Amino acid sequence: MKKKFIMVLAAATAVRLVLIAFLGLINDEAYYWAWSRHLSLSYYDHPPVIAFVIRVFTEVFGSSPFVIHLAGLFFMTVFLVLLYCWSREMFSAEEALWGVVIVIFSPLFFLGGAVLTPDAILAFFWVLTLYVIFRALKSGKSFYWYWAGVSAGLGALTKYSILFLPAAVFLYLIFSKKDRWWLRKKEPYLSFLLMLVIFLPVLVWNARNDWVSFSFHLVSRHNAYFSFIRFARFIIFQMGHISPVAYVYCWISFYLLFIKGFREDRWIYRYLFFTSFPLVAGFSLTTFYTDSLAHWPAFGYVGGLIAIPALIKTRKKNVVPAINLAVCLIAIFIYIAHVFYPFIPVRVDPTDDVYGWNEVGKRAAELYSTMPESSFLLCNRYETGGQLSFAMKEEVYVLRPGHITAFSFWQNEEELTGRDALYLTHSRYFCPPGNIYNFKKITKLKEIPLCRAGRKVRTFTLYHCKCFRGVK
Repeated sequence: MKKKFIMVLAAATAVRLVLIAFLGLINDEAYYWAWSRHLSLSYYDHPPVIAFVIRVFTEVFGSSPFVIHLAGLFFMTVFLVLLYCWSREMFSAEEALWGVVIVIFSPLFFLGGAVLTPDAILAFFWVLTLYVIFRALKSGKSFYWYWAGVSAGLGALTKYSILFLPAAVFLYLIFSKKDRWWLRKKEPYLSFLLMLVIFLPVLVWNARNDWVSFSFHLVSRHNAYFSFIRFARFIIFQMGHISPVAYVYCWISFYLLFIKGFREDRWIYRYLFFTSFPLVAGFSLTTFYTDSLAHWPAFGYVGGLIAIPALIKTRKKNVVPAINLAVCLIAIFIYIAHVFYPFIPVRVDPTDDVYGWNEVGKRAAELYSTMPESSFLLCNRYETGGQLSFAMKEEVYVLRPGHITAFSFWQNEEELTGRDALYLTHSRYFCPPGNIYNFKKITKLKEIPLCRAGRKVRTFTLYHCKCFRGVK
């Protein structure tokens, strides 16, 4: 089974290597690359690990889209190897293989492994933390708890959502006859304390900046009102992310994990239930009142997905995983085909984001070289600013009235007064500079069309703006 797993993982990795060789950066990757040029204890949107990962990879291998994608693929691959090792300790070799195959070829994890986001890095720390705690519970050895604290701490420096795990593990210990005795030991509490110590840089940064990152994630990004339509849309997106077959069977898996975990008192199933189901159910229910992005509960599905082959028995026990694999492969093929030749009619196509920026960077550099030496590059959105910054390998100022981004914490508007700017906007977020900035004179310089599959999908517009006088 090990050889089969290696062959499957190698095949999936090879496909993703070919894919990332031809892709530009998604908007978030370009944004995080800009962070990596300004290393900090934390950032407005996320903790700092992704910026340091990009800095290390680009310093060693160079700043290219392939290298940044490669960092994401590296962490996703290590995550899958670790998940397989953990599954082998819980289930039979065949069940472990099929369970991890379900995860590998879920569109969310397969395509998510081709780009670098905090989630790609968090996947590794998430499963490592669960695996190490599992070893502590299985062996009764205390030292595993300290490794779990280190892993969870590094995960907390990656993305806030790993803070769910201590609560999940605590719930498991409360409801576990076998392992409740750990609540009387110091190790679980020291493990949590160790996580908080490692997380301290994020707390220090937030304390210095009025806790803006926490208020952003907990309050300001949410628009609370009841909506059944939003809940239904979220469920549809979940099916698209992990496949309709896997989604339905994952919920069956959650039910069986609960039944077998409690009625049959099987601690492994109870552990998987508490570290997976609450996250998925929690994010699903919150969509009745506020927005939840489709990938937020992703790691909650892991426990349910890897348990499917062990829990759901049929006459031919691999029928369900095989059907799911076929559905996933079709979905992945359609998506990859659309990336290279768009044919799915969508109002806003996110795959447009990875194209056109090399040409825009070249044209902008030509115009920028003719402007006064004190000139600066300007955009009004973080997506555009990150992409232009990476394309030109220059600092780009992102100024948007009443809107905070990570750029806001290392850029000073006052130092720009009196200087000329080369301003870029494009048709997806089109905004002429005169709408939001005060300049002495604004001249439209060039329009750069982006064409895909024989049709124009976006137009980039560059302006020469003379004598900056502030934001309106």
